[in-house]
Amino acid sequence: MTKKEKKSIEVVNGNPIEITGSFDLGAAFAKWKETARKYKTSDISPKPPQGEGGTKNPKQKVIPKDLLGQVTNHVTSSVARANSPNKGSTGIYTVLNDIEKEIVNKQIFTELDKDIVEKFIDLLESYLSHDTLNPQNIVFKRPVKFRMVKGKLQVPSKEKTEIFGHYLDDYFKARYPKVKLMAGYEKWSSKERNTAEPPLYQAIYGGDMFPNGGLLEVLKDGLEKMKAPATPTLRKVSSDSLAQIPKLNRGSLKTLKGSTKMVNII
Repeated sequence: MTKKEKKSIEVVNGNPIEITGSFDLGAAFAKWKETARKYKTSDISPKPPQGEGGTKNPKQKVIPKDLLGQVTNHVTSSVARANSPNKGSTGIYTVLNDIEKEIVNKQIFTELDKDIVEKFIDLLESYLSHDTLNPQNIVFKRPVKFRMVKGKLQVPSKEKTEIFGHYLDDYFKARYPKVKLMAGYEKWSSKERNTAEPPLYQAIYGGDMFPNGGLLEVLKDGLEKMKAPATPTLRKVSSDSLAQIPKLNRGSLKTLKGSTKMVNII
């Protein structure tokens, strides 16, 4: 995913700083959002045809139009299911909001920015072990047994079982044969915890739907770039202006007066 660029950036009192290196976290984040936007809710969360079943969530105030919207609303009170234990104050949306606000538009990073990205990575990884915030373990009920008899679905018992991750499975397909399902939907649900790969999971942790990596990989890639920052060449910059760059070594200021030098920002 690494992309090398060369650009001139105005950052210190209008003085140009020419930098060669990897400063594409914002671009990678934008590409991830573009991929998530490509998957429409009507395709990844299809509803049964009108009059053929389905129940309306009385708590749901917002219906996201695409996968990015689903990630952005995970798990806000506006989309939480009626019986969800999540209260709308936790979830991936909190990380996404902070990334947009604190990191994504920056081109030069400080040690503090690196710490913030590490915090985001740790938080996303922690959701995988969370009882209710892991997208792999969203619970849905299904009949234990069903069968097709002369083209009609028959459920011989009211006994239910659980599936995880997504409601699209062989039972949904048998019950609503007119609904067109996306290729790869078979991986979205599972009868075992921690094994399903629904679209929401893939958007964060990667999968076939995100060949360039999920949000977690974007952040990890960005963190590696921060740990090995590029070397900027500063031209016609005064020592007073240089002092405003985070963590610039004082000894460097003396040697830089009246000359062009190479310095590290982090």
